[in-house]
Amino acid sequence: AKWMVGTPLKDRVSEVTMSSRLVDSPAVINEQGGQSAAMRRMMQMLDQSKASELPKQRLELNPAHPLIKKLAAIRSSDEALATLVAEQLFDNAMIGAGMLDDARPMLGRLTQLLERAMPPVADADAA
Repeated sequence: AKWMVGTPLKDRVSEVTMSSRLVDSPAVINEQGGQSAAMRRMMQMLDQSKASELPKQRLELNPAHPLIKKLAAIRSSDEALATLVAEQLFDNAMIGAGMLDDARPMLGRLTQLLERAMPPVADADAA
């Protein structure tokens, strides 16, 4: 989990921890002690100049979730894919917390992940 703070999410997370409280979700934003999504929206309404400022978040990972297990397994063999998955997991957690203001930067990454998930096609013109 520490590698996520270092490289792929260095500008977006302050801490990544493993959590035993998560059951179905691979990751969640921990708002405890931080600014909740509702509080952030209220502050933005009061001061429009701070609309783009988002503090670094605390990310909790579910070590029992299949995505987290697979991410740990591929991290050393396919760093590019591990980075894409880590960034997507973070954005998914941000959506779940109601804190993702603009999903457009995520679209290119989703396309890359979908392309990698699809099996190779023998004839590219067959579509």
